[in-house]
Amino acid sequence: MAWAYVKSPTMEDLNRNRSTLVSHLIKPSYIDEVWRAKEDRIIYCYTRQLHNLGAMSSQRCESYHPVFRQVLNGQLALETAATRLCQRIKIAIQEMKTAEDDSMRRYPRIAEDPLFINLRFRVTEFALTKVALEYSEMVRAINNPTTDEDLGHCECSILRAFSLPCRHYLVRAWRTNEPLPRSLFHPRWWIRGPSITISEWKPKWEAPEAVISIARFAPTFTTQNQEQIASIRAALRPEELYRFDRQREALEARLESEVIAIGQQHLALQQLPVGRPDLIQYLNVPGRRRDQMQMQVV
Repeated sequence: MAWAYVKSPTMEDLNRNRSTLVSHLIKPSYIDEVWRAKEDRIIYCYTRQLHNLGAMSSQRCESYHPVFRQVLNGQLALETAATRLCQRIKIAIQEMKTAEDDSMRRYPRIAEDPLFINLRFRVTEFALTKVALEYSEMVRAINNPTTDEDLGHCECSILRAFSLPCRHYLVRAWRTNEPLPRSLFHPRWWIRGPSITISEWKPKWEAPEAVISIARFAPTFTTQNQEQIASIRAALRPEELYRFDRQREALEARLESEVIAIGQQHLALQQLPVGRPDLIQYLNVPGRRRDQMQMQVV
């Protein structure tokens, strides 16, 4: 009941879940004296509207406590603990890099619509998936005969909490078939984006940038193989996952080098003339006939 109270998605649910919880407490006044004053900082229907870019914890490092407990304990010497801590942080940084590289190699199937062509390999897969789902929900709401095209006042949590375009910004794409520009996404979601130096950010429609593919070369896997690789990665422990990703990156780097070498070879081949060479003129060579010289050239 306490968890349902904390995770209340709306004010109606909050009032109902609070009443249910209070009715089962030995000291009901505890909720009114302690928790009612904290609801705007704790309850989900409030926190989902915070400008936190998807971070629901009070500190960014808070979610790493369970991770660090796997490698640390109170019996370790200070030097050993510091060494393990540094190793785990390096693994975490590499995991972040791998996640960004994955967004540069593929995009979610739900974003195959031409409206997302300017976003593929340019924003993270997480952000692209959330916006694609928001667009699908918007189209479903507009096409619902029980509703009209008016989407109402904008209080969308995807915009307030994640700084991603909500249906009120996406409806323009539905009406005009314009591809979504990257300026609708907060720079926090850009791949290789700029340093974030602004606090008051708002999405805006800008002229589409020149689409330059920055996706690394990677072998094309079938859907079945992708699912199998994903299930294998999910089952690996952190150390084995780190080794697996390093071996995969080494294999892809070697494959990239081989493909580059093959491409350079084809570039050299295409420079060779494929037509019949021009006849060499020996007009001033005494003692030789012109037709004999041409025959020798052929």
